[in-house]
Amino acid sequence: MDLPRNITLHRGKLRIAITHKKTRYRQTTDFRATKSGIEAAIKQRDALYERVRFGAKPQDSEAGENLFYDAAAKFLQKQKTLGRQGSTLEGYQSTLNKFWHPLNGKLIQHITRNDLIDLDESIQWSNSRTHKNALTALRGVFRYAMSRGWIADDPTTALKNPKVQATDPDPYTQDEVSRLLKVTDQGRFADYFRLAFGTGARTGELLALTWADWNGESLWINKSVVRNKLQQRTKTGKPRRVVLSRDLTRHLQGMARPINGGSIVSITGETITNAKPIVAAFRKAHDDAQVRWRSGPYPWRHTYISSMLSIGVDPFLVASNVGDRVDTILTYYAKYLPIRNEVEIMHDAWDRLEKR
Repeated sequence: MDLPRNITLHRGKLRIAITHKKTRYRQTTDFRATKSGIEAAIKQRDALYERVRFGAKPQDSEAGENLFYDAAAKFLQKQKTLGRQGSTLEGYQSTLNKFWHPLNGKLIQHITRNDLIDLDESIQWSNSRTHKNALTALRGVFRYAMSRGWIADDPTTALKNPKVQATDPDPYTQDEVSRLLKVTDQGRFADYFRLAFGTGARTGELLALTWADWNGESLWINKSVVRNKLQQRTKTGKPRRVVLSRDLTRHLQGMARPINGGSIVSITGETITNAKPIVAAFRKAHDDAQVRWRSGPYPWRHTYISSMLSIGVDPFLVASNVGDRVDTILTYYAKYLPIRNEVEIMHDAWDRLEKR
């Protein structure tokens, strides 16, 4: 693979090495040799060159002369020592490299509110959620700088969070589910899609399931694959038990189960950490089954939640099964809750009171 200048591959990760005034500088990133990883490494390489070219030295930090690049690196290191989840740190680092790299060569003390406003307005944000997440990382750097006394005021207060517009859930009908499963059952990810529609679990949680999590009637979800890495926790940090349907129970019982256990969703016996082939198979299944494609990371989750609510399952139990907050379920999926006639409800209430 041809890599950009000053970027090499070292133990599966991209390494940056530049020389400035006969001094060699080297950094090993967390990026892999993918298109997005190479783009991020290029930005980090350019930031390193700017940092070196501007003459930042360790003693400058002691004197309070910190480049934004230095402050960002120390902010990330501090978050790591506080036990922040690895996937969150990678997200912070990625967004800082991708969107805020023009600040890297500037002393953080000299970055003004107008600098941030101009930069923020110059970026073509793909959506409001990406914009909001990027601002979260940026604010973290400046708040860390304030905690160290490097700056007196936080210029990020000039930037306002965009309003994240929630989209209505777009679940499949039961007929569409049947048609999709009929197709996916013939493919190599049949078990994945059976579990997806039968549990409403997130992609990473499904990939992380092992036979040790199965007790014959339910699954214990307590880990997740995030950014191609196995994390010993779910998105919310709370493990949960999901009781399965009789049909899904029979499916699991009929699967080949290795003597030494291992991952339930597997082709080679190893945990699948890259979901792209699964997404591609799912999209093809839509074409083959003539089902409209749903956008979003896991539309089967919307189908599971809306279906359970519409047949009267308690929202608290639904929230527990899918690992979400009850208020989210009640707000986001409110239209799927059974609605009784208000007059009937009040008459029933008065009848019960009169019988006391």
